[in-house]
Amino acid sequence: MIEYFQVFMQASLDAVTMYVICGLVAVGGIHWNKQSLLWLFWFLLFCCISQFTFIVSEPATIVEVAFENYDLLPVNSWEMLILLFLTVLILNSSLFKTGSIEAIFMTVLSFVIWIIVRLMSVVMVGLFLQHSLLDRIISLLIVSVLIISPINKLLKVFRGRNFYTKFMMFNSFVVLIFILAFTNFNQALVLENVSFVFVALLLIISLNLWILNEQRKNLVQENRLTVIEQYLPVIDDLVTEMRAKQHEFNNKLLAISGIVETENDVKFIREKVREYTEYALPKLAIQQLLSIDDKVMAGFLYSKMKLAEWKKIKIVTEIKTDFRGFQSNEYDWIEALGILLDNAIEATLPLEEIKVTLKQSGEMLELSVSNPGDYMTNREFIKMFERGYSTKGDKRRHRGYGLYALKQLTEQHSGKIITKNEEMHGHNYVTIGVLLP
Repeated sequence: MIEYFQVFMQASLDAVTMYVICGLVAVGGIHWNKQSLLWLFWFLLFCCISQFTFIVSEPATIVEVAFENYDLLPVNSWEMLILLFLTVLILNSSLFKTGSIEAIFMTVLSFVIWIIVRLMSVVMVGLFLQHSLLDRIISLLIVSVLIISPINKLLKVFRGRNFYTKFMMFNSFVVLIFILAFTNFNQALVLENVSFVFVALLLIISLNLWILNEQRKNLVQENRLTVIEQYLPVIDDLVTEMRAKQHEFNNKLLAISGIVETENDVKFIREKVREYTEYALPKLAIQQLLSIDDKVMAGFLYSKMKLAEWKKIKIVTEIKTDFRGFQSNEYDWIEALGILLDNAIEATLPLEEIKVTLKQSGEMLELSVSNPGDYMTNREFIKMFERGYSTKGDKRRHRGYGLYALKQLTEQHSGKIITKNEEMHGHNYVTIGVLLP
């Protein structure tokens, strides 16, 4: 009876550990319901049966329990490992309602994490004593910690359809299978070859870190190409508009010059100059964009200015940077500024003014947007950056869309959030921005 109890406890710990891993990989967490209990039951049943040997003889069938080479995994042969993989694949596909391809990727990644955790647990416990239940308890504790650790966020990357992440999964799987083949599922051989296991795991980590770095570089390049394709052609529209207005500007200058030369009424002259100035200043603000060194940023700002103009909102810019020497890139700047401007335009009434500030602050790039609004306390500012925050019912505080994503972007680059109330033109302006390295 003791042998059966030991097998049941080992299988139970393996089942719970594997279920937690599959839940993390599939949906970022675990949920206990009828289907999850069925998942655990079938996995537990498979693990128990894999260790039973049925000997048919007279007068009764004898059931023996095998323990050799079951310390590492609940199987001790390639045939049973393949059957276990197919079992988990079917269970995952049924429980998490995923397609065949996604279920395969999810199951492969789950096995990669499970085998790595089991190897770590066996080595940590086995160096001091050999106890199959204790190392399985350690494994369960490790994967339980993963639920609240940053690696849970990293797993979101693997849930995507990126080629690099799939390649990382399969190369890790192959190396781990090679370790199992070398040690023949034997805990004693794992402990005798700790150095080999350590080097193999280090190889997996190093290779995957290199792949992640390459993926990051490609992602940055793809994002840069996206914003270039989206906003660089807008510069042509900007240049075309300025050329179309140039002839009109020249005519007005000539008209004013003629008035100054022929008209003696100073009041009349002032009125005409004022009319021209009111007409020309908004156009000069758009013309200022042509002097920005970063043409993609210029195209982006021009597109937002045209959107605001359509809503009868004025955007003024204060640009005191050449956008050079920063670690962050155009895509990050435009993503951040896009969130800020979209919120500001949504919160601003027609005929009001939005101020955009782009300047170098120490070694950081400051991107901030100010718009008229009610005075906000620090607590209200903090609440705006919470997930799901919205002030849809209040037009004067209709801000918050995407600010949680802005916060994540800022944290990703070790930047800072800017929030403050400022007085401009006799009114309170709400300023929100970021400092990016």
